[in-house]
Amino acid sequence: NNTHFSSNLEPGGWFEQFEGGCNVISDDGSLPKDSCLASWGPNIVGAAARSGRSVDTLDTMRGEIKKAGFIELREKVYKWPIGPWPRDPVLKEAGRLNWHMWKTGMDGYATYLLTKFGLPEPWSLERVQVFVAKARAEINNPKYHIYHVS
Repeated sequence: NNTHFSSNLEPGGWFEQFEGGCNVISDDGSLPKDSCLASWGPNIVGAAARSGRSVDTLDTMRGEIKKAGFIELREKVYKWPIGPWPRDPVLKEAGRLNWHMWKTGMDGYATYLLTKFGLPEPWSLERVQVFVAKARAEINNPKYHIYHVS
């Protein structure tokens, strides 16, 4: 239902929306393709979709906002570092904060979604705990220059 956009703004009004993606990316190849972090996004996005509560808002919001009747859309995509690896001081601080957010939030996302909607069948709690522990160890690796898109 898109009425929440248009019913709360008058003509000429605007709103801003910020979303973060679940896929962990590395431009320099520092994140191995077979890592837990490389599979984090597909596992979480897939499980969320199967639950009926999609987390792909970053990919779908433009279409939904347009469908709600907004005509002048401006989109800016950011590479949001995970960890303090960037040299730029602003990105380093943003990465440090994002790193903390990821480390403290991984258990909740993964446990709920993967124990109920994991593939090929719901995962055991032990499997999720091992997956999260490995992913958390990878996030702590300063050699991984990782980010997600926001």
